[in-house]
Amino acid sequence: MTFEVFKANIVNIHADAIVLPANEALKEGSGTSRAIFEAAGRKQLTKACKELGHCNTGSAIPTLAYDLDAKYIVHAVVPRWIDGEHNEYDRLSSAYISALKLLMLWDASRLLFRYLLQAIMGLIKHWLFRLLRKASPPLKEQI
Repeated sequence: MTFEVFKANIVNIHADAIVLPANEALKEGSGTSRAIFEAAGRKQLTKACKELGHCNTGSAIPTLAYDLDAKYIVHAVVPRWIDGEHNEYDRLSSAYISALKLLMLWDASRLLFRYLLQAIMGLIKHWLFRLLRKASPPLKEQI
């Protein structure tokens, strides 16, 4: 599996799965969340999330992607960032790994991950690639 970092509108790219930064209630948020809900079909995606009900921080759960050019949306529940001293890295790691495990089960070849915590995206790129290599030895970094 290779990794590529690029800047693009996540809702306009073909992929097997799109990973959405989610809250525990699986409700539409702002920014990327709002854009994904809108592009997927707000009514359908909201209904699917209500049926699922809840997902714990650090976990991930899939829905269909509906009107997006993807098969699935993986809702990865991320922590609220405080200062990095309240287990945010551990819970963020868990969210990424939970999402990756689902995606690997599906043998997905093209995955779109938005930086799951926008507030720290500058430092998260390097941390994320180290996390992915550590979590699964076959994963390779190619930038």
